[in-house]
Amino acid sequence: MLETTATRPEDASEQSSLARSGLIAFAGSVVNGLAAFLVIVAITNVLDDKTSSGLVFTAIALFNIVFAVAALGADVGLVRFTAQNRSSAVALLKTAAIPALMSSCLMAAAIAVARHPIANILSANDSDTLAQILLGMTPFVPLATLATVILAGTRGLGTMTPTALADRIGKPISQLALVVFVSLLGAGPAGIGLAWSVSFAVSFALAVWWFWHLTSGRESDLAVTREEYWDFTAPQAATNVLYVLLRWADVLLVAALAGEGPAAIYTAVSRLLIAGNFVNGAIVQAISPLVSKALGDNNRRGADDLLKTGTAWLVAAVWPGYLILALVGGPLLVTLFGDGYSTGATALTVLSFAMMVASGSGPIEAVLLMDGGSRLSLINNLAAVTVMLTVDALLIPELGVRGAAIGWGAGLMITNVVPLIQVHRRLGISPFGRAHLVASAVGLACVGGPAALLRLTGAATLLSVLGVAVVGYALHLALLSRFSTILKLDQLVSAVKSRG
Repeated sequence: MLETTATRPEDASEQSSLARSGLIAFAGSVVNGLAAFLVIVAITNVLDDKTSSGLVFTAIALFNIVFAVAALGADVGLVRFTAQNRSSAVALLKTAAIPALMSSCLMAAAIAVARHPIANILSANDSDTLAQILLGMTPFVPLATLATVILAGTRGLGTMTPTALADRIGKPISQLALVVFVSLLGAGPAGIGLAWSVSFAVSFALAVWWFWHLTSGRESDLAVTREEYWDFTAPQAATNVLYVLLRWADVLLVAALAGEGPAAIYTAVSRLLIAGNFVNGAIVQAISPLVSKALGDNNRRGADDLLKTGTAWLVAAVWPGYLILALVGGPLLVTLFGDGYSTGATALTVLSFAMMVASGSGPIEAVLLMDGGSRLSLINNLAAVTVMLTVDALLIPELGVRGAAIGWGAGLMITNVVPLIQVHRRLGISPFGRAHLVASAVGLACVGGPAALLRLTGAATLLSVLGVAVVGYALHLALLSRFSTILKLDQLVSAVKSRG
């Protein structure tokens, strides 16, 4: 493990860039997490029963799988190559976007044609309604895919602002507004699914405008060959299939093996963790181009500092929330979604602890990818998905949502622990250090301790949980400020001032 005692000027510049990018990404993630979560709350409360909610969530899971797969790994490939060859941004985008557009159109058409057989597999109670939802959503798959590709290009150009505004803020807010609007008009599951999908048109339009603004449409020769681009990106396209399956396939399996009601419960439970998930994604998106540049300059110490700093900020941001959900999240489930969702409390505990392990590992897979380890990432994700699907198939019929949570947690361990070992062997760096220790210890002391006491004494009511959360977070922030040098919080403060 590398622990630096002095910071070189170029490393300080990279830390400042991480602070600025991380601040923008974090702000977007806060809005995204809250709005996306409110969409789930709105759907579960607007529709009359868990079966209807489960149908919409099943369609959403399939939509997310399809458009992420159709991007063909461009979200990583474009970031890596554009960050190293910014003058070729337009040519690189064409290299990535044309195949992605073709694949997304083909996949959308296939789902539209085969919607009834697909619905019959995923729904035993109301396959006709699910087929209607899928038909309304499929036209927006190409727009969602292209938005993902174009925004990856803007991140490669060194800015997180388009991703934060178009994807993290504009999309979820429009989703929430449209879902609420059509529900007031009396829309059913099909109308709500369509309203959710339309928001991707907003994200696409903003992405196109911003990329054109950054490049002014100027085109230069491709700095890398198409063979070089796809040699790196093709394994990542396969990895994306596995990654998105790891993230969404369990919802489909719960629907197919346990029914739409349990699928609604599992979606609600897993989406309670969504804010932390987006913070993790924000750190990954902020750190990836910076790590790529540092490794391209053969600056391993700079990459190590970026990894340690990003992980410490991630732990500081999300561990308190995960601890609350893991130890005393039951009352929140009932309040937000209703009494019928209380059976998801055990699954929430399992998922929350799994996410603590994942976030404690930091953006380790992003570092592996930026070092060219796309094939290793493919193998890791293949192993993770295999384990998850096997555990799910064995446990969901007996344990329902608890079985799905155990399967997902097992897969998550593989995608985080294995890359830790690989990155350390390849580069000699890791996310662990003094900053990580401080961030985790403060969260455990200020929030974990009081939450554990509530659980052990059986005093976890909605009021007591909220009290522990508010007071614990306040103490957490106060203590973190005393370790600002170790956590490099001065970089965040500078970033705030520079944007103020």
